[in-house]
Amino acid sequence: MSEIDNIIKILILIFGFFLGSAIGSFVNASVYRFKHGISIWMDRSKCPHCKKNIAPYDLIPIFSYLILRGKCRNCGKKIPIDCLVTEIGFALLYLTLFIFYINGFISIQN
Repeated sequence: MSEIDNIIKILILIFGFFLGSAIGSFVNASVYRFKHGISIWMDRSKCPHCKKNIAPYDLIPIFSYLILRGKCRNCGKKIPIDCLVTEIGFALLYLTLFIFYINGFISIQN
């Protein structure tokens, strides 16, 4: 197996992780909005406490939560940990699926 093949596989796995975290973030937002009768498609994400719009750079799954230490940038109130857990859970699920994809459909030669 060539060095390029290994790099491609690693990039595929990284993509799977980030895709999963993005989908987990979307699921989180969708569930919250559905519970509160908010449109999934029309409104921007807002802090549930101060109701200010969340900046696009604060919407990066997993990393934004860690960088902000689980708090809103505007009001400083805590963001529920289940948001982080859901994003990590989906990221790991997709990473696992991509590992099976690579092992099952792409011939791995040692």
